[in-house]
Amino acid sequence: MAIIILGGLHFKSNEPFYSSTEEFFKWFTKQEFNNSDNILIQLGDILHNSVSNGKVNYSIINLFFNELKFKNIHIILGNHDISIRGGNGLLPLLAHKNIKLYNEITHINIDNNKCLIIPYHYRKDHTLQVLKELKENNDTVYDYIFAHVGDETQTLFQNFIDLSF
Repeated sequence: MAIIILGGLHFKSNEPFYSSTEEFFKWFTKQEFNNSDNILIQLGDILHNSVSNGKVNYSIINLFFNELKFKNIHIILGNHDISIRGGNGLLPLLAHKNIKLYNEITHINIDNNKCLIIPYHYRKDHTLQVLKELKENNDTVYDYIFAHVGDETQTLFQNFIDLSF
């Protein structure tokens, strides 16, 4: 078993982005690692805009997720996948029994590895509070941490989370 990590795709309908992402989908689904022995973890921002777009939804579901053979697919919601106005743009993926969407900090076990999932949250103070409580009330040592949070070294707009505590 292998864990395959896939970063943000930021799939959008305008060119040349649409065509290049479709080409990536075709390439990715033909790789040897796309098999039922492996697990996929997607780190958020599959979409570039959480507001539904039929063209994008069709491609994501029919050209990509219908072609994936992974045993399990874990999707960490990113700031482009959800919005207050548009809601969760990835909800149609829940029709796949092997897909799990994460919108809250969650502990999971993958092949006897303790994993912490940290999705994006619009209120970074909420994320920090949950993480601090987790540290104070939990002595679990995680093998892996998968997250969609702002990079603390990129301080544009001060929108980052310092995970160094």
